[in-house]
Amino acid sequence: KAEVFLFRAGVPPYDQENPIQVLVNRVADVSETSRDLKLFYVMAESDGKKPPPNLDRAGYIKYRLDTQIEGFFIPTARKLAKKSSMLKTCQALLATGSAAIGLVAGSAGGAMT
Repeated sequence: KAEVFLFRAGVPPYDQENPIQVLVNRVADVSETSRDLKLFYVMAESDGKKPPPNLDRAGYIKYRLDTQIEGFFIPTARKLAKKSSMLKTCQALLATGSAAIGLVAGSAGGAMT
């Protein structure tokens, strides 16, 4: 996926004289190094999405980066912020509870032992 976006954007290494051959060579290298994963490739289903159009710098940012930021990073950050807030509340409640237990135990003057 990353190679397709780099190819469509025409950035290095695809800014050379024959970018299609560079793409073919890089895909062949990836295919060679991932030979043991071919079973998973056969079992995988296409998501049906069309490849991105030819991209300039702004198009790359829009199609590649903005979609990742808006579709994954921001929603994930919101979920984690909610969990963090809940954990901070639990931490405060536990700290208050332990202080209260310490106060009760201290004011009992050792009678609880």
